[in-house]
Amino acid sequence: MDIEQFRKAGYQAIDTICDYYYSLRESKVPVVPPVQPGYLKSLLPASAPQSGEEFSSIAEDYQKFIVPGYTPWQHPSFFAYFPSGFSFEGLLGDIYSSGAANPGFNWTASPACTELEVIVMDWAAQMLGLSPEFYNSSGKGGGCIQNTASEAAIVAIVAARNSYQQAHPDVKLEELVIYTTTQTHSLGMKAGMILGLAVRAVVVKPEDNFALRGNTLRSALQEDIQAGKKPFIPIATVGTTSSGAIDNLKEIKEVGNFDASTMWVRDRKSLNEALDYTPTFLRTAQGDAGGRYIFFLVVKSIDNVAYLGTVIDFRNWHLGLGRRYRSVKLWFVLRGFGIEGFQAHVRKSINLNNKFVELVQTSPIFKLVTPPSFALSVFRIDPKPRRPDEDLVPDSSLNDINRLFFGRVTARSDILLTQTTLDGKFCVRLAVGSTTTQEHHIQHAFDLVSHEATLALEAWQREQAEANKHPWPATVLLALGSLSVAKVVYQALSVLLQTFVIPGTSLKQFGAKKGAWAVVTGATDGIGKEFAFQLAKSGFNVFLVARNTQLLESTASEIGTKYSVSTKTHSVDFAKTNEEGYNQLAAVFEGLDVGVLVNNVGKSHNMPAYLVDTPLEEMNDIVAINVNATLRVTYTILPGMVQRKRGLILNVGSFAGYVASPMLATYSGTKAFLSMFSDALGEEVKQHNIVVEHLNTYFVVSKLSKIRKSSMLIPQPGPYVHSVLSKIGLPCGAAHSGRPYTSTPYWSHALLNYLMTVLGGPTRFINYTHNLHKDIRIRALRKLERETKSQ
Repeated sequence: MDIEQFRKAGYQAIDTICDYYYSLRESKVPVVPPVQPGYLKSLLPASAPQSGEEFSSIAEDYQKFIVPGYTPWQHPSFFAYFPSGFSFEGLLGDIYSSGAANPGFNWTASPACTELEVIVMDWAAQMLGLSPEFYNSSGKGGGCIQNTASEAAIVAIVAARNSYQQAHPDVKLEELVIYTTTQTHSLGMKAGMILGLAVRAVVVKPEDNFALRGNTLRSALQEDIQAGKKPFIPIATVGTTSSGAIDNLKEIKEVGNFDASTMWVRDRKSLNEALDYTPTFLRTAQGDAGGRYIFFLVVKSIDNVAYLGTVIDFRNWHLGLGRRYRSVKLWFVLRGFGIEGFQAHVRKSINLNNKFVELVQTSPIFKLVTPPSFALSVFRIDPKPRRPDEDLVPDSSLNDINRLFFGRVTARSDILLTQTTLDGKFCVRLAVGSTTTQEHHIQHAFDLVSHEATLALEAWQREQAEANKHPWPATVLLALGSLSVAKVVYQALSVLLQTFVIPGTSLKQFGAKKGAWAVVTGATDGIGKEFAFQLAKSGFNVFLVARNTQLLESTASEIGTKYSVSTKTHSVDFAKTNEEGYNQLAAVFEGLDVGVLVNNVGKSHNMPAYLVDTPLEEMNDIVAINVNATLRVTYTILPGMVQRKRGLILNVGSFAGYVASPMLATYSGTKAFLSMFSDALGEEVKQHNIVVEHLNTYFVVSKLSKIRKSSMLIPQPGPYVHSVLSKIGLPCGAAHSGRPYTSTPYWSHALLNYLMTVLGGPTRFINYTHNLHKDIRIRALRKLERETKSQ
């Protein structure tokens, strides 16, 4: 584009902008853009054009695609925030500023850029009523234009921090504290995060209209000082975003002698004067039109400023090196408006807001949440009762109604408001600031919100009437929900109490220390051996049954020596035992006072395998040992227990009998048999004071499990057996699983069992178990292959 093309395009751009603002003034443009997130991605190409395009095409696409996505902040019905960033004078200033194209980082880069900023900042200081000590021309203070309020806060805090550290060089950075409030703009918290400084948001109170008071700040300071913290800067606000709160600067000033404050200057007298002035643009014939104080960030004292002759080097006054030529924009605006123009605009906005406040105060359904602050109102639905004893809406429902109301307002395209929450109350904000807003726009806004509020209130009242008309579904659902919650809580508590607190039945009930015998099958290793030792320790004589004669004799000898109890042994291979073998076993049990039987002997597969791949001999052995041995040993010993009216039968089961275990189908089936067998037998013999327990067991370190290392879920045999014998008669983790004679006593097994029950029962875990066994088989085959190669 050459100069003449720019001239032509510039004329067209000005015309287009003017047409746009005419359409805003006439409310032809919606306040809420009719687009959805991501709308532009489908309208524009994914990459820049290879060759340049005609500007007419660019301008056309701008109007077609970009403008519809604008939120028109200058719309007369835009009340979401304060649209203070626009005027036609400022727009022309932007054009001239961009035309100069100067980086402006120092005087040499652009003399006019630096010198004009010095002048217009002094103009602004004079207009705002600051004392001469704040002027650039004073040689004591000064100011410059920052990109954003957040950057201004960072610069001011950096200056305050440096001042504090110069005065207190031994203080660590992490001890310094910035003070904001729960209503302060996020710029304070953001500055603290960037600078690595602690930020304390002091809680402000509704009764103080959410303003920071001196006593509140004093309490926070005293608390932090006692904790070794170093307060160095409070950030006060006049007109917070959420509520328009005006912090009490006079009280804040009197709280403490800070080395720095939000208005940071060396001269304490100048600071006091700055905090005590009344802004000229708020003075009226009746006195102050709003608040008494206003908030500014003065960057730093002139003592720390570098000069090029008599001109300030502004590059040291802000974060970036380069800076836009923004002073010309401010120069245009200050000259175009004049002080009276600024005063008129602020007064107009405040007066329009006062008009809205009057309408709210006379409304039967609205209520102000906070006093009006300048041009901001915070309100909500809170219907006024028609009679003293009438309660139109309970407080507990007001937030729901106001959310419904705000949702209806948000769905409109002809007005834009924002919401906030103050002290738990959902509220709506209306901010007046557009130069195009007139009194009829305020009336229209009130009519719209009143209409939507009425509809929201009526919708809520209909819901309440319907609920009162047919209350039983809600009541029944509430009752069912409460019962469900109570049931879960009761079940969880019972599992925890049984597993960790409540003791089980004493073994003395089954003949401990009274000459009774405990019979343990599979007694020379792992769980069985541990049962034999701990039952002997409890005072039982022990009868050990296992396959290996040598191990039986050594185990019996060790027990007899250690616990001074009688021992007997019998060697039997349950996989090969015939009828004659079981008759011999019955003969050795004859006449014994057996108080406890532990059916522990068991066998699993050599490795996980599908049934069609399982060796027939292995399958027969598993059934013979896990099923037949348990049946026949129990059948042999049970009559004596019935005769003596006491006894304890422990059938050592497995989670594989609870969760169907693919690739261990035979073993899983035999362990499931133990569960059902125990339930049936337990019900049969309880009339004879005989206790039957099926022990639902997860992995334990043993030869059977092929696990050699313990963990939280996999205990050594000792702790496992101790948990069993100390929890006799308690289901623990198996409680509420629908298996009345099953117990899962070891704590981690118990919690796992209960969680499986709560999460839908064992059928939900079949697929997980299948995949687990696939993995175990792969690892077992690899190990077998390595062992074969090494031979």
